[in-house]
Amino acid sequence: MEIIDDCEAVLSNAEVLEVLRSIKQEATKSGFKRPEVHRHEELCAHILPSSLQVAVLSTDAYLESSNCCNVTPSEVQQLYAELAKFPPLEGQMPLKKKELLNIANFRPTTLVSLRFAVFSAGRADMFRGQAEARFGDDRLEEMIALVEKTLSAPPEVESEEMEQAEEDEEV
Repeated sequence: MEIIDDCEAVLSNAEVLEVLRSIKQEATKSGFKRPEVHRHEELCAHILPSSLQVAVLSTDAYLESSNCCNVTPSEVQQLYAELAKFPPLEGQMPLKKKELLNIANFRPTTLVSLRFAVFSAGRADMFRGQAEARFGDDRLEEMIALVEKTLSAPPEVESEEMEQAEEDEEV
């Protein structure tokens, strides 16, 4: 059984993180001026009902440490537009919205992680080797290259790339 009417409006992790950042920024700018409140947790405690505090703080902490922490919503939209240019092989299904969302959220850099991003969106057949039949190895590799080019890398990847570039210069 397949859901016919998917939710039309879903946010990527990068978009949710931007919303949380703007809430913090607005709270800091708009009349909330208590000099003794310096930590995000204390700020959150003063502007949100207690029932939302844990959810907001947990979500913010998770997203700030995830692959999307440096990704902007405009990068996500650009990725969606570029991935739409990857038509499946004849007779196969194109990427669905939830698959695009997972690709943006997971930021896959290998074939295995790309398959997992699509698999976790509910397409188990992609995980069992059908990804190649649906798009072909070359297109899947192009998708991975596009993800790496379009979405900003997380901090640890950026620092590793910088170290590798420095090592290459020394050699």
